[in-house]
Amino acid sequence: MVQHITYKRIKEIFESEEEVTILDVLSRESYLKEHLPTAINIPLAELPQRISELNKQKPIIVYCGSLSCMASTRAAELLEKEGYTVWEYDGGLEDWIEHRLPVDGGS
Repeated sequence: MVQHITYKRIKEIFESEEEVTILDVLSRESYLKEHLPTAINIPLAELPQRISELNKQKPIIVYCGSLSCMASTRAAELLEKEGYTVWEYDGGLEDWIEHRLPVDGGS
């Protein structure tokens, strides 16, 4: 079963420098505009072909745009099926920004 994670826990992970992969499954354009710090981008449509790029030894925090976006749910299910430890950040980028947390990207 996919575990869920909050912005508070992600913030704690950043502060403690725990080893995790932050995975943005939104479009490349969205990623270039703004994304969570240290996030890598593999759009959901590309994930089945690119899943081997991810390290199975590190937990993966997957997110998309908002609570109503289902891309992170689909990605989390795929990753879990393939044996990855995965946490889904349900609130996604929208929740992160609403809490005035830092983002990387062009804007």
